[in-house]
Amino acid sequence: MWQPYSQLDRNSYYGYALKVTSDYHGVTLVEHSGGQPGVSANFGFIPELNLVAAVLTNVSDASASEIWLEAINSLLGLPLEERRSTEPYVKLSEDKQKRFVGTYQSNEETCLQIVWKNSQLKAILDNEVRPLRTSDENTLVMMDNEKPIHFYFNQENKLWAALFGMRMLLKVNEG
Repeated sequence: MWQPYSQLDRNSYYGYALKVTSDYHGVTLVEHSGGQPGVSANFGFIPELNLVAAVLTNVSDASASEIWLEAINSLLGLPLEERRSTEPYVKLSEDKQKRFVGTYQSNEETCLQIVWKNSQLKAILDNEVRPLRTSDENTLVMMDNEKPIHFYFNQENKLWAALFGMRMLLKVNEG
């Protein structure tokens, strides 16, 4: 279940139900997170160290995954703020940035809106506005938490979906 199958960001992959970061300072991070209204959780292990850790919260918008990673960083002797990966900064033209504008939605009703406001891309998620930056021709990054959003284009170069976290969001309108 934790063999890398599909790439999520620069260093992490989706296995079959589990997120895998193959070389995190010499060890493998294997995780699964989730949430419902009122709760969020992250469970994971490091096979090389026979180490297992879980974070359970009674808050919907707590980042159990980030809390989990900070605990792992502490155990590994790393700075708490160390991250699994860092997306590069790439400058794109205004026209190339504006092609991301639209509304994206999953069957589970996750809704992400990308807007162009004050000459900058912004994401609207759960009624919160978050500034974005470009990472490459197909990737935006939320600046407050470094979460990438990877976009998919068809053969006609029309944007049809976005991968955000572990969810594929289909483009439902142009914004």
